[in-house]
Amino acid sequence: MILDSLDRIDGQVCVVGSMNVDYTITTHRLPQPGETVNGGPLQLLPGGKSGNQASAAALLGANVRMFGAVGDDANADFLLKHLTDAGVDVSQVRHVDGPSGLTVITVDDSAENTIVYSPGSNAKVDVEYVESAQSALTDAKVLGLCLESPIETVTACAKMCHEAGVKVLLNDSPFTAVLRAN
Repeated sequence: MILDSLDRIDGQVCVVGSMNVDYTITTHRLPQPGETVNGGPLQLLPGGKSGNQASAAALLGANVRMFGAVGDDANADFLLKHLTDAGVDVSQVRHVDGPSGLTVITVDDSAENTIVYSPGSNAKVDVEYVESAQSALTDAKVLGLCLESPIETVTACAKMCHEAGVKVLLNDSPFTAVLRAN
């Protein structure tokens, strides 16, 4: 079982990528283009595929370090607090000018949803950043990645860590056909 395998990880799990605040509203049904529908209260939830991976692994007992970027807004504090409370080491997360990543999510009664992603600070997780963290990343046992970061960064990080013998796990989401071509 995968949860049992986390107990056998003797070393660090590093996650590189996105941290978002999810602005989520539930509604009876999703609006049609140009239509307005009433929704429930706004919920601000910690998210981002990478932030979620890091939190989940830490809550399951893994030693996790997050790499990525947050902005200079209140959302940055919200995201870092959530990760820290889950047990994630956020000492390598960069602070950059501008907004943190966010999504606007609408969920209907059938659990269908629409999601709009605004990368914000996630777009500033560049190749230079992962190269500057090479020794910490390549000392890890496991690396988690997703595609909410620039593809050049994901590719460079995966290659660097794979060549160092780190097990690389990629969440191919949001889906991109670029991977299929490579």
